[in-house]
Amino acid sequence: MSQEVKKSEAAEKVLLVSREVFGKSDEGDDLYSYFIEATFRGQKQRISLAAEDNGSYSLLNIIFAGNTSAPARIVEGTFKADENSEPIVTLSVEVFVVEDGIEYSAPLKAQRKSDKTCLKIVHQMYKTNKKK
Repeated sequence: MSQEVKKSEAAEKVLLVSREVFGKSDEGDDLYSYFIEATFRGQKQRISLAAEDNGSYSLLNIIFAGNTSAPARIVEGTFKADENSEPIVTLSVEVFVVEDGIEYSAPLKAQRKSDKTCLKIVHQMYKTNKKK
């Protein structure tokens, strides 16, 4: 299986990913949920995001640095199950902060199937706005 990841055309437009406390860990640390808020055809939508693995949560704490939101971009990836198959396009969100010339980033993925669909819509909206 080959995989290619690239910044999409829509990645030039910065999104904001927000987070809020939803509970406490066994050690007493805050647990956060991550999301993007968007408006589709006049309706507010909340797109839930999740870290790609447990190790990403400590990196997300560094990037957010105590803030409730951080800049992000959409990352488009493609992969093929085998040489003869059509490429499958995937979308994820990369939260980032640049400090002293170093970019700290961590990927987030859509949490549910409906969130994936909403992320596709946001991606299309940003692509369309970039062309205007």
